[in-house]
Amino acid sequence: MPSMMAGFEDRNQAYKDNPEGLKNFLGAFPETMAATLVLIREVFGGAENYCKEYMGLEIADIDKIRQNVLQPLPPPFVFIDGVDNVRTVDVSARSPFVKVKPGIIYRGADTVGITQYGKGQLFERRIETIVDVRLEDGSDDGSDVAETLEVYEKHPLQAFIQAYAETLHTNGEGFKRFFTYLRDNPDKPVLVHCSAGKDRTGIAIALLLMVLGIQYDDIIADYALSGVGLQSAMPRLIEEFEARDVAYQNNPKGLTNFLSAPPEAMAATLVLIREKFGGAENYCKEYMQLGSKDMEKIRQNLCLKVPQPRPTKFSRSHNAM
Repeated sequence: MPSMMAGFEDRNQAYKDNPEGLKNFLGAFPETMAATLVLIREVFGGAENYCKEYMGLEIADIDKIRQNVLQPLPPPFVFIDGVDNVRTVDVSARSPFVKVKPGIIYRGADTVGITQYGKGQLFERRIETIVDVRLEDGSDDGSDVAETLEVYEKHPLQAFIQAYAETLHTNGEGFKRFFTYLRDNPDKPVLVHCSAGKDRTGIAIALLLMVLGIQYDDIIADYALSGVGLQSAMPRLIEEFEARDVAYQNNPKGLTNFLSAPPEAMAATLVLIREKFGGAENYCKEYMQLGSKDMEKIRQNLCLKVPQPRPTKFSRSHNAM
């Protein structure tokens, strides 16, 4: 910085006369870029629109640039342009005797920002159906934002348990959309989502995997991947929440915890489902009105047959020992 300032001061006396102004001019402040991103979005109609109007680029050009420079996250993540936190649900490392068919269930965040290129990527994966597990009033439950964030700040695990318990009580109809699709559409890929793809979607996937017989460790690991899947989107998510309510601006730690996906939150939720709701199948019966035959059909549609290990046979001499 000193040598750079000296270079400017040699050019014009005005730079020497106002060192503080020169220092600020040469600075790089986070709030400058934050304001610029808002400017691009609200005044220029977004980056893609800017590229079209001021650079003469077409959608095909922009898509090609994305293909050339974007480095997608490794599997199970799937890059769908304009949708955060997308991944397949078919990894079950600790569930050796239950395997989920690959390429059928995809989970992610809200699809409202999906681009034409992203729609093409869905088509390539044969995804014709998108299921939103949110209910119409799911985003506004009348709770006090400041109070909620304070709990997330000071007692994050308690906050998640309370939120997920409430979701389990109130969102059964939203989950039912997903389960009935899986029951009625064998071998047809589907993308299930909510807002960030971690809370209501996380619970929906957890219930499904419990019904399929997947081990708890695998369910917890799948949920926690949202912490990775949302990492690149976190600055934008924080900005969007702060624009909704000043309470989000006043409690950044509470907001950060709220947007996280800690493994212990899902671990506690699985216990909650088992002990308070009588298990996943009982939850499906009481809150989705799905019976045993429905769940058996879902298992048939989604599970691969895995050979069971044969019992070890011992020789007579070994048994005699």
